[in-house]
Amino acid sequence: MDLVLNVADYYFFTPYVYPSSWPEDQPLRQIISLMVVTNLGTAILYLGLGALSYFFIFVHKLKQHPQFLEVLYLALYVFVNIWTVSIHDGDYRIPSLFENVINGSAHHTDHHLFFDHNYGQYFTLWDRLGSSYRYPSALMGKGPHDHIKKLMTEGKLNSNGVNRHNNNNNGAHVKKE
Repeated sequence: MDLVLNVADYYFFTPYVYPSSWPEDQPLRQIISLMVVTNLGTAILYLGLGALSYFFIFVHKLKQHPQFLEVLYLALYVFVNIWTVSIHDGDYRIPSLFENVINGSAHHTDHHLFFDHNYGQYFTLWDRLGSSYRYPSALMGKGPHDHIKKLMTEGKLNSNGVNRHNNNNNGAHVKKE
């Protein structure tokens, strides 16, 4: 990514976009450059690969069936919605046979907690190939639910999620000094 940013900065951003008064190491300039390069790169990849798959993989005779697209889009829409809810529901159960293949709720929770692991939407293959796979902490007994249960058994947290040691009479949280 650094190479892409350096090339884009040298040939495009510096001569055409940024004023000469902005130094190259200015954070705002770097953030804008990252956003532009990432969004353009994503759009080019998405549209380019979509066009390639449409022209070279998709069987165009299927379009002659009157309900093909309606049924296909409806099925994909339902599947994606169910999947999206299931990876955010906090239910970490998954058949042990598929724990290392399917990117389930436990994997996705670690993605939100650590940000640089488990990017895959459905499977762990690309995370493994890109060295961003992390075995879910929830499946090792170290997830957020386990931490909450531990705090509750130690008496540091009640069932309402309120820290017993840091609340006053009206239930508002106050900092102890």
